Amino acid sequence: MMMSIVALVLLSIVVAFMFVGIARKRVLGVREEVSDAKLVNLFTEVALPPEMILAILQQIAASYGVDYTQLRPTDCFISQLSKIDSWRLDAGAEKFETWLREKFGVTIPRDLKTFTILDLLKIIAKSHQVGAAG
Repeated sequence: MMMSIVALVLLSIVVAFMFVGIARKRVLGVREEVSDAKLVNLFTEVALPPEMILAILQQIAASYGVDYTQLRPTDCFISQLSKIDSWRLDAGAEKFETWLREKFGVTIPRDLKTFTILDLLKIIAKSHQVGAAG
């Protein structure tokens, strides 16, 4: 009896991880991993140092359970990343928003239909410029 319960629990854990992986592929698609230099070049519209862009992307990736080299400027927090995170009970979004507030004093706006990684980096760049000027 106890062995059956342990097996069922282990099977449930494996299935949960499979669904996260499936959700990630369905939402983001199959993407090529790119070098850090190429990745930073995708974000040329943002006036932030390359190290900062990479640090933000790495934090997004760690929070949402994706590889940062597969993130792109048009990836949407609302229609894409939140779907991946829903399998983790939105823990990634909460972790990332806490990090954003502590590090940059910004939050992801609410009640939007779309909000991309590029949109977020522009907000951070603007707050960074204001902070540097003040």
